[in-house]
Amino acid sequence: MGAARDAVQLGLLLAFFAIGVQWMRNTDGGQQFLFATRQYILELLSPEHKTLRGTTTKASSPGEALQPEAVRKAAPAVRPEGHEMKCNEEIPAYSSVTSNKIQIFAQGFYKGKVHDSDEHWWMYRIEFKNTGRQRVQLLTRHWLFVDANGKTTEVKGPGARGMTPKLGPGRSHSYESGTPLKTDRGSMYGSFQFQILKYEDGSKPLRPHMFSARVGRLALSPDNAPITVPCGEETPEGMVALTSVFVTDRVIVGVTSSISPDKADAAAQARFGELALSEAVRRKGGGQAMRFIVDVQVNNGRDQTVNVKRVLWHVSDGLAPAITAEREGVMSIGQNGSPRKPVAYTLGQNEALRYEDYIDIATRTAIVEGEMIVEIDPEDDDDGDGLLHVFIAPFALNVEGEP
Repeated sequence: MGAARDAVQLGLLLAFFAIGVQWMRNTDGGQQFLFATRQYILELLSPEHKTLRGTTTKASSPGEALQPEAVRKAAPAVRPEGHEMKCNEEIPAYSSVTSNKIQIFAQGFYKGKVHDSDEHWWMYRIEFKNTGRQRVQLLTRHWLFVDANGKTTEVKGPGARGMTPKLGPGRSHSYESGTPLKTDRGSMYGSFQFQILKYEDGSKPLRPHMFSARVGRLALSPDNAPITVPCGEETPEGMVALTSVFVTDRVIVGVTSSISPDKADAAAQARFGELALSEAVRRKGGGQAMRFIVDVQVNNGRDQTVNVKRVLWHVSDGLAPAITAEREGVMSIGQNGSPRKPVAYTLGQNEALRYEDYIDIATRTAIVEGEMIVEIDPEDDDDGDGLLHVFIAPFALNVEGEP
């Protein structure tokens, strides 16, 4: 009799569990509960902040931090056939999605074909609204731009158009940017990662608490009309993307690589011969080198001024030994395309910097990571942080333009 009763209770428990899982997967409230649970588990597993006698200690290893990539992947999966993606369906040139109490409206506008190019250009407008009761700050973005053939361009970076806005309850922020495609139609979608600055009761988190807010898929069409276009896919697990982003104490570095147009130009290689990588690469590659452009974006989301003192690139191209290039500051490019001498660069609070650097390799592919040595302005250094080692997350160099 007892065994039968236990079996009935177990059956009821399993039925309630199945109903609960279905609810969590198919409702906003349930998805938020799933996300919060995953976020809590990630924070428990992350040793970035260890509490000791009521105080918080920052971990020294950049790999220990809970990062935008982990936060984004911990968020509930979006169904391809759901209202946010509408794969294999006609979609309009705008979208509006609310997730984790951040409403994001996105709209694209066709601007025409680029002169003397096979690329088409769109402008897009993004508006965020904080519908919750917490004060948050936007830190990073993740975009997927898909052309009519399904080719996906993935971009990760800091902030939004050089800004890391702070949004109190009910507050909004908007910006405009643009993107090219090789075809006259396509789509875009993505997400933004935020950090909670204050909870509803006004208290501050003891450790960084981040979450992801999604951007629904919208059409990029020549007449801004609804169209049916491929969904595309982000970089598969186990592969390294051509782009990365990393946050170190709210100093954010995003990078995206591309093959240089003059990769086979001997005169151009001679022009850039002063770069730290070039001579070592040529010795390894028998005089041949492939040149890549690295688009670097740095956002200072802190409340203090910071100074970028040094930049280091660590390049692994499959040929031992690995190569390290060191810049005594930020590499800037002159009007004739030649690199100027690197210089230290100062970023005020909430200011941004975007510049191009160059990396040569003797093979067709490589994996790069790096770091920026950043000094906190002594006049603003209330926390006594001094120097920060700002990590640059791994990204790929590939002649084929693929992960």
